[in-house]
Amino acid sequence: MPQPWAAIVAVAGVLVALGGIGAAIRWIVVQLRKIGHLADDLLGEPARPGHVARPGLMDRVKTLEERTAELKPNGGGSIKDQVTRMDRRSEQLEQRLVAVERLVVPDQPQPAPKKRKKRDR
Repeated sequence: MPQPWAAIVAVAGVLVALGGIGAAIRWIVVQLRKIGHLADDLLGEPARPGHVARPGLMDRVKTLEERTAELKPNGGGSIKDQVTRMDRRSEQLEQRLVAVERLVVPDQPQPAPKKRKKRDR
């Protein structure tokens, strides 16, 4: 005749095994969910009711490349070119202002002219 404690040990063993299997299944589900999120980030998501479309990785990289292209000189149309032109104009206006001040108030000591650094472009 089987011992009563043997049945308890067997049931406990089955419960432990089921718990381990449940934990393994939960871990697998979490990992698969992470992989799904990664795929959504790489491929993007289309618009659906109540949510806007999310661009994929390659669309985002393309957008960044277009935006950073504006920061390089291209012959006149980039932001970099516009900032350079404004800098030159402000220096010219400063020189003209100093010349006018010399005519109006000739006795004041004049500041030393600023030397412009040549930067590699």
